[in-house]
This record gives sequence, structure tokens and C-alpha cells, in this order.
Amino acid sequence: MAARSADLIQAAHQQATRNWWVGRNRFELFISRAVVTEAGRGDPDAAARRMEALQGIPNLQFGRDVAALARRLVRSGALPPKARLDAAHVAVAAVNGMDYLLTWNLRHLANAALRGKIEGVCRDVGTVPPIILHAGGTHGAEVMTRRDPIVEEVRKHREAIAREHGNDLDAIIAAFQRQDASDDRATVSFPPKRLVDRRSRSKATKAQRPTSGCTGRPRVKSGERPPVSRRG
Repeated sequence: MAARSADLIQAAHQQATRNWWVGRNRFELFISRAVVTEAGRGDPDAAARRMEALQGIPNLQFGRDVAALARRLVRSGALPPKARLDAAHVAVAAVNGMDYLLTWNLRHLANAALRGKIEGVCRDVGTVPPIILHAGGTHGAEVMTRRDPIVEEVRKHREAIAREHGNDLDAIIAAFQRQDASDDRATVSFPPKRLVDRRSRSKATKAQRPTSGCTGRPRVKSGERPPVSRRG
């Protein structure tokens, strides 16, 4: 949603984002108030285009469980204190049962060194974590050797949002909740995917005959560089 960059690598990232967006109908997309807030910042023309692209995409609810999981992600050390907004993105996706979280953030989210810790915290509270996907298709398996100016701009917006609320994660999420309540954007919530105890599952298998299940399109929630998010 920004003007095409003259930098070849950054331009390639932009094109990858556009390619994904063209094929987005393979997924059921969702965003969150964190995405909307970040998308509305920066250059007014670019922000207006981002907000237009996000129109019609349902907004995931920032409920009480989201705040609790976000706090746990930071307090456990799975994410550093400065990554408060990243914790909010993960938490709202996990608590609402998203299959995927799409991001360009290799530093804290699509990061092979941190992803296991993030998933571990989600599992500790009995919730299946979303699969964190890097928008460039790397799944966080690489180390980015060059900084992407657009990603850095989003990171600055996140830091500014945190400062506006005293770097207090609870205050940030409370602000998102108030904004959701006063906005006419459709807000939805879904139950998280719960981990099933293997012993309980084994007993259930013996007691019941298998039944066929329903399938649906993946839910994707995007956490960085709009346009973002849906359930998978």
C-alpha cells in the first residue's frame, strides 16, 4: 500500500505482498484493532489506501483472555517487553482460534529462535497456537540481513502506540477494546482451539465411532504490514 520502492529487495517484498493479496480469497481473512491502528498511521495517502483495503474484513475481538495471554507472552520472556504489540497480535489470533498469523516481522514473530517459545506459552494455557507465517514464504527460517524500511516504519508506529499508553500492555489492550466498542466495524469472536489431553482423546476414541468432520477455508490473522488477517 506504499509507493513502489526503488530498492530492489524492498520492491520484491512489496510485490510478494501484492501477490498474496491477489490470491487472498483462498483464505477467510480477519484483522484486529491492532492492525487497524497501525494501518491508519504514517503517510496520509498510503494510510487511506490501507484502510480502504481493510474495509469489509471482520475485526477479531480483544477479550479478557487476549489480555491475559499477551501478558503471559511478555512476562515469560517468549517476547521481549518492547514487543508488546507483537504479543497482542499473537494473543488475539490464538484466543480466536486462527490457523495462521501472517507477518513480515522476522525480529520477533516469524523468528525461528522465538517461535517455539511463543507456541510453548500458548500451549501452556491449553490453546493451540497459530502457525506464524512470514509473508515472504520463509516461515522465519532465515535471518534478515537488511532492514526493510516499511517494516521499520510499522515498528516505529508500534513503539509510538506503546508510548502513548505508558508502555503498559493492559492499557494498550484496554484502548483497543474501547475503540472496538465505539467503531462501526464488524467485530467477531471465535473459541480458541484447545489442546486435547491424549489420554482423554484415547478414551473418547474407544467409546465413540469415528464421525466425519467439516472442513473449511483456513483462517488467517495478519500481524504486520497491512493488508492483513483472516482465519484459517
